[in-house]
Amino acid sequence: MTHAAEKARNDVVDLAGRAAAVVEGLRTVKRTIGTLGDLEDHVLVAEEIAEQDKQELRNTLDTAQERIVALEKDVKEGENITRALEKQFKDGSKQLAEARSTTAKNITEMADSNRSNVTLEAQIGIENETVALDIDKADALKTKDDIIQALVEEKSSAEEKARGLQRDKDDISQTLATTILEKEALAAEIKTSDSRLANIEKRVACLLRPGEHAEVDMTVFRYSKDSPEDNVEHLTKLIQWQGLH
Repeated sequence: MTHAAEKARNDVVDLAGRAAAVVEGLRTVKRTIGTLGDLEDHVLVAEEIAEQDKQELRNTLDTAQERIVALEKDVKEGENITRALEKQFKDGSKQLAEARSTTAKNITEMADSNRSNVTLEAQIGIENETVALDIDKADALKTKDDIIQALVEEKSSAEEKARGLQRDKDDISQTLATTILEKEALAAEIKTSDSRLANIEKRVACLLRPGEHAEVDMTVFRYSKDSPEDNVEHLTKLIQWQGLH
């Protein structure tokens, strides 16, 4: 084989290699374009998911705020009811004291009446009048017993009313304590939701401005409704991985 033939053969081999390299390069470009298209679709999906999550969180926050306003209104109403019950309790105690005073006064008056009857009986010596006075005395004693019994029943009723007012007051106090605890729990939930919303916004920003690259185990992207943060994290690492390869 002559030198010219050898050179021609080498040129043909070189051209064939270059052609193969061009073909492989075109394939690589097509794959890259397809990958970039997939990434763009993933980014759009992630942005849509993030926006939905943000809206859900905003709705949750709005609902929590409305609940807090309602609870504050309930607390104020409970405080008003408590003050009203305290006033009723004081009024009941006052009525009970008045009933006791009236009972003592009536007993004293009955005793004075009895003494008057005895004095009148001693002054009158006629037997028939004495018998009549004895009958009047018996009627007076019976009336006294009826009055005492009525006063005792009134006292018992007033005491039962006072106990009922105290129970109502205790129930209102317990309701107020429970309401305050519920308000604190809602405040903690709002704080957690705010933190979660800020975290999602930060991760969505990373999709457009990737930071530090990290080696990741690439898997097929799967949307998780229960964990939007994982979706954003996966897409962030996917973009970083494509930047390295």
